[in-house]
Amino acid sequence: MKALNAYEFERHAGAKSKHPNSHIFFENGKSVYAVVQELKNIPQEMLFDAIQTVTGATINQRNFRTWKGKEFSVFSLHA
Repeated sequence: MKALNAYEFERHAGAKSKHPNSHIFFENGKSVYAVVQELKNIPQEMLFDAIQTVTGATINQRNFRTWKGKEFSVFSLHA
């Protein structure tokens, strides 16, 4: 399985938009772009809870911990 960014996802689906984040939606009806705009001024220490509030979805804790583990291992390699 390969992870795709928003542009690759839309291109794979046959769309030709230059602004894919405006056309990918969460279950609550908000676009990825709208969510990013709401979150961009949230202080980092409040971001985890704010993401859940703004998207209307809970974060998959297991996948989040896996992702954070990969992030930290990448940082430790560059330290």
